[in-house]
Amino acid sequence: GGESWEVGSHQTVEWQCPNEGRVMIFYSTDGNNGTFKEIFRGTGATKNFSWTIPDEPSDNCWVKGYWADNEYKEDLSDAAFSIVPTKYITVIKPNGGERWRVGSQQTVQWSCPDNGRVMIFYSSNGKNGNFKEIYRGNADTKSFKWTIPDDKSNDCWVKGYWADYEYREDLSDASFSITDQNGFENETTTETCKNIVECYPSPFNTHLKLELVEGAIIYSLTGQIIMKLSKGKHLIDASNWIDGVYIIKSGNETKKVIKISK
Repeated sequence: GGESWEVGSHQTVEWQCPNEGRVMIFYSTDGNNGTFKEIFRGTGATKNFSWTIPDEPSDNCWVKGYWADNEYKEDLSDAAFSIVPTKYITVIKPNGGERWRVGSQQTVQWSCPDNGRVMIFYSSNGKNGNFKEIYRGNADTKSFKWTIPDDKSNDCWVKGYWADYEYREDLSDASFSITDQNGFENETTTETCKNIVECYPSPFNTHLKLELVEGAIIYSLTGQIIMKLSKGKHLIDASNWIDGVYIIKSGNETKKVIKISK
């Protein structure tokens, strides 16, 4: 349960049972009481097979296995999984956390099949905001240089469209910023943080401990992304970081920490 398998991908279906006897595997895309279709029949000793995911997108997919020898048993997956459409296009950059200065030239990148056409759009007022076209061309270019407009915002997004015999789209995973400064020289630390609940020591030498209620990004003072972190507790090995000030941002909260080698 919980898997998200893309149409056309090859996924391993696994089970446990005695080696003797026969096994049959079925799947349903309309619930655990829906119509089940056979996808494998063989010996119990095989224990798995590679399944090419069919073009039947659904969020309510289930797999059922039957084993038969001197008796007959069955089992159902514990929860539903999803079959999702083939993505075709993936926005690579920007993909969340970047800080791009007005007037600078930045590379927008994507992956997709070489055939067809691509259109790239950006929004400065959220992922559900107004998207403006910034590129249109052949899919095989895979990137272009974008001169960043004077449209300052911390809630910018890029969306890519790929079209050939069908039509697909992808959105950057998280927001990026268009700013009038290169980095965080003027950034101030948030006095009371709810997302960054633990951050020590500072100054630090080789390791930094963080506890996050939400995800965060660590930047250099010049705006370079050092790493992205999920929520939870982290012990970060910073032994290879250069000495200096680093910025931790989680939502609207900011912490400054200092690396000093001894």
